[in-house]
Amino acid sequence: DISERRGYEFHATVFHRSSLLVRHQINALFWNEPDGSYYERCENGSCVERLTNESSLAILYGVIPLHRRERLLQSLQRLETDWGVVNAMPPYEGFASGHYQNMTDWPVLDGMNAGARLSVGNANWYAPLTKWWVYFDSVREDGEKLPEFISPTDLTGGRSQAWSVSPIVSFIRYGLGVNPDLSGQFTIKPSQIGETKLKNIWMRGNRISVQAKSK
Repeated sequence: DISERRGYEFHATVFHRSSLLVRHQINALFWNEPDGSYYERCENGSCVERLTNESSLAILYGVIPLHRRERLLQSLQRLETDWGVVNAMPPYEGFASGHYQNMTDWPVLDGMNAGARLSVGNANWYAPLTKWWVYFDSVREDGEKLPEFISPTDLTGGRSQAWSVSPIVSFIRYGLGVNPDLSGQFTIKPSQIGETKLKNIWMRGNRISVQAKSK
């Protein structure tokens, strides 16, 4: 799209064809049909069967074929717990489960998961969007709101991580439709949580306000 807007039609064609090849190869090599998910990685002739929260990016970037999309969304629900959505399952060997990058909730990944669901109209977006925050807010007593990760067995979690705003950004982009294209155009969607107003937000060098009606 960028190449086309800059008048590089040949480059745009090459990039588009290359993207189709990459998408084909990802699905040919990494899709785990029995599990309804993608392998975590494949190397040296073998693949690792581990479900990861960030595999939801295959939906956001249009990598996964439509006929597999619902299966992946259903598989991702296996990552949900009563306190959040873990980053990967099963846990990594050789590391304590429930600590740092092993069976913990990373809000930045929750934003991908929730965003993927909102972008395709999947009803199960609320848990990955909010469950981590509700739990963390109930147990952390120092006022911290944006941890890097969350786990009942490791409450350190990091402090004030900017990428942990990913869930609310995903709701604004994919839930409310404030997701401008290259020309800056976007279409407001009905809000899933009732009438919603965004006031004085910064977009492309300007302050704008947005109002989304209740769905």
